Amino acid sequence: QSFNHSQGRSAYVGTLFAQGCTHLLAKSILGDDTPYFALQNIPWLCTTIEPGRVARIVGNKHHIRVATSSNTSFTWTKKFLEPCINASTGFKGAELQNIPDFASIVLNPANQIIHPARMWGRFSDWDMETPFEPGTLGSLYGDFDEKSAEALVGLDEELQSIKSALLTACPELDLTSVIPLADRIVQQYGDQVADKTNMQTIMSTNQAYSMAQFPVVEVEGGVIPNNNHRVVLDDIPHGLIPLKDLALRLSLPSPWMDSMILWHQKFMKKSYMTVNGDLSGSDIGECTSVTVLGGEEIANVGFTNPPVTPTN
Repeated sequence: QSFNHSQGRSAYVGTLFAQGCTHLLAKSILGDDTPYFALQNIPWLCTTIEPGRVARIVGNKHHIRVATSSNTSFTWTKKFLEPCINASTGFKGAELQNIPDFASIVLNPANQIIHPARMWGRFSDWDMETPFEPGTLGSLYGDFDEKSAEALVGLDEELQSIKSALLTACPELDLTSVIPLADRIVQQYGDQVADKTNMQTIMSTNQAYSMAQFPVVEVEGGVIPNNNHRVVLDDIPHGLIPLKDLALRLSLPSPWMDSMILWHQKFMKKSYMTVNGDLSGSDIGECTSVTVLGGEEIANVGFTNPPVTPTN
């Protein structure tokens, strides 16, 4: 792919919910000169009323963090995006906050660990063939069970271990916004979370999540989980694989990530990781990890061009 400026005019390119090393992907396609920004989270959750015309907002956030490339003005990005995000929502509106680099995007405790934990928790005992009776699967979050919560806690702990090791290896990175998942959800959704006791109750009582259902496709005899939906297409190759790549570079164990990747790639009919934990499967080139996108330094997780450390 390629990108050309039209009639000499500059353009800002952004990802409204970024996962993986989108900044390196943008550089590989757009080059170094195109301004690029990435939001750490989606501004709100919606449900469709009329496809392409009307949607209902069911969960808004108090703030949204955004990372920008070195040639991109955060002031301009904030001035342009905030009215777009908050127009005609009926809510007070989300404030855009700046994050200094893209590492917090890659390590974001969000969909990339939430969806794999929930899909595995609900379907890991399924034979990947037998249809379910429609209406019997339960809801994606409202029925968040103990097994899913255990996996999610494990994934979150591994993500936080990567954060700690990254800060030791690359102290120039700013990972202050990468907080434990439970804290992040309560911080962003506030009183929309009815029971803040533990991970399971936080996930199952968040009003913003209440409308979400498992993605399914109809087949003869019922429905089966959809392996061509964003909850797997986004969250494995552009979520868990970039995290696993960092864990390997930092020599960190990641048994929960390994389990999630192995189960999901079987479900997706993909090959990203070997049973030995190496990211050398035949489909690894589809992923947006530091290694796949040519990052020579681990600091590329936060910067397209890492700052040079002065030598004495």
